[in-house]
Amino acid sequence: MKRRVNNMKKTSGILLFLVAAVSLAQAQSAVSKPFRFILGIDDYVRSYVVPRIEQWQQQGRYESADEYRRRVTEAQRNEKIRQLTGEAIDAYKQLIGQHVRWAPLRIIDYDANSQLFLIRSEPFGDFTLYVPRTEAEAFERNFELARKVNPDFYFTDRNIRLGKLTFITAAGERYTYYSGDPRRFDPVRMPSAWPPIRSPALTPVFDSTPAFARQLSTDSSTSPASGLSDVDVDIPVREPDNTNTYVVIIGNEHYKYEPQTLFAANDAAAFYEYVTKTLGVPPNNVYGRGPLRDATVGSMMKALDFLRKSSRAKNGNVHCLFYYAGHGMADKDNRQTFLLPVDACSDILHKTALKTTDLYADLIAMNPLSATVFLDACFSGVTASGPLTALHNGRGIAIEYNPDVLHGNLVVFSAATGTQTAYPYREKGHGIFTYFLLKRLKETRGHVTFGELSDYLVREVKSSSWDINRQEQTPSVQGGYGLGEQWKEWQLLKTEPNEQ
Repeated sequence: MKRRVNNMKKTSGILLFLVAAVSLAQAQSAVSKPFRFILGIDDYVRSYVVPRIEQWQQQGRYESADEYRRRVTEAQRNEKIRQLTGEAIDAYKQLIGQHVRWAPLRIIDYDANSQLFLIRSEPFGDFTLYVPRTEAEAFERNFELARKVNPDFYFTDRNIRLGKLTFITAAGERYTYYSGDPRRFDPVRMPSAWPPIRSPALTPVFDSTPAFARQLSTDSSTSPASGLSDVDVDIPVREPDNTNTYVVIIGNEHYKYEPQTLFAANDAAAFYEYVTKTLGVPPNNVYGRGPLRDATVGSMMKALDFLRKSSRAKNGNVHCLFYYAGHGMADKDNRQTFLLPVDACSDILHKTALKTTDLYADLIAMNPLSATVFLDACFSGVTASGPLTALHNGRGIAIEYNPDVLHGNLVVFSAATGTQTAYPYREKGHGIFTYFLLKRLKETRGHVTFGELSDYLVREVKSSSWDINRQEQTPSVQGGYGLGEQWKEWQLLKTEPNEQ
């Protein structure tokens, strides 16, 4: 079996933030709609490395102070960063290789003197492949049937370039293209500073500080001087007179099989403060009398059962409110969307996650006066903390989900649209969607219609996400079919505002 090697240089790449693979349709010149990777190589590597380093740097529950000091050093951390960076680059290259459509490859010409084919690739430009003259005619005749295997890639000037590709003909002949570009990898831009390595002796085992305040105060570089953001202080208070509203609040942050989320626990804890103080919902009307942190699939089902039993006990004379901060994901096959418990795996959504259509159907079946859902989550599968497991395992593209068709007295506020990611507002210690939700409740003391709240969230989140994260994020709001515009007059505050 022959092995042909070519060291000629490929001529062009594609922009990293517009990573696209195209394929021929029925006609030879027709090109299918390209897909794109949400994260470029720098963002991908950072999102892979940073949360893992932060988790690695934490002292284990059963790890002594001496063991921690020996394990967590600057030298060990630098080695860990190097190791994780290599893993991230390999994972990113695998995603490209698994999703590039090689069908657009076509032969442009053959130079018999140098024995080189000029081959055109839609994603990667033109490159040359060495094939001896005696084998060139047979190679070209069977070119479309040749398998393309073992691709490799490198990154320069924020471009993805083809480093290697092997062609295997039906007769078993192998011809390999190697790029002669000496630049290979540009350095990946990592954070300029990492969190300081703290002495474990200074870290208390138990802390009575409220969770949302504690997490904000642990990093002075991203928190206001007071340790709390503006929406976490001076929260408006009214009498607990919103007695017909029953609430479930979930903040999923520490996932077993997926990347951690940022500030989900803060968001849930702060939303609970506004529900019980500003909206006047009695704490006893909130499942668990507080936010449900790191909910498993079982505890999420029990929380929904709390709403179901509350509505049944009141003969449907209730308003149901469901808030969720955490990971979301869309199934790649049928585009259905799911909310992920902390024990869920994005590879097997149907068995481990809560389908949003089931959530909405359950709420409507309770026959409440109204049901309102706030989702500080996105469904693309790419998060601010990195891609979910399903993407690392081969689905490294944005998954465009099918929006659910809502029925009944149901309104759903979602943090993002389509393949967008729900981003954090690091300076405030909250998801950017939840921050502006809380900010508006504070400014209006809860006396805001859904129409006004919708306009405010879309305007502020869209603008601020670009200013803060240089990323697009546009919330969406959808009412049940048949409600028309009625939902825009709804309010979370079911009684007149307390002017005290």
